[in-house]
This record gives sequence, C-alpha cells and structure tokens, in this order.
Amino acid sequence: MILTSTFCFVLDLTYQGITQFFISVFCCFLEITINLSVLETQKEGDIEFWMLVCHGFFGIGGLCGPFFVYLFEINSYAVMGVIALIVAPWYYFLKTPEKHE
Repeated sequence: MILTSTFCFVLDLTYQGITQFFISVFCCFLEITINLSVLETQKEGDIEFWMLVCHGFFGIGGLCGPFFVYLFEINSYAVMGVIALIVAPWYYFLKTPEKHE
C-alpha cells in the first residue's frame, strides 16, 4: 500500500527510507516550534489547555490525512490547499498575545 505520494515516484526502498527520515525530522521540528510558541505566548496563561489543543490537532490531522489522500488521490493536494485558503483569512482576526515580562 502506498502511504505517501513520494512513494509513487521513488521505487527503491533505500530512497523511501531516506525520504521518510527527512519527513519525520521536519515534523519533529514543527512540533518543537509549536510547543515553544505555546510556552512563550502563554507564560501566565493556560499552558495545559493550549498544549492539549495543539496535540489534538496533530492527532486529527494524522487521522484524517490518509483518508483525504485515499478519497481524493492526486487531487488531495488541491483539496487541502483549498481548505488552507479558506482557513487562512481567519488568522487575520486573531489577537496577538501581549508581551509578558
């Protein structure tokens, strides 16, 4: 079973392993960046709640992502891009956390 779109183009098992390694490294960088951002912005706030929310969204994305790819196949990139374009303007209305010192 093909798990990611890169496996469609890379047939050698060694290249698949290298690709998956770099994907996992960058996912870890993203997770660390998000954790540090929550810790920095919520110094006096509810850190536990926002950490649970962030990890919950990672879990939901990990659960729903393969279903999107299975249902929409190559068009899944376009579907996820449209979803991102719909959600992105709402970030304009978010309030910037005040600087805590």
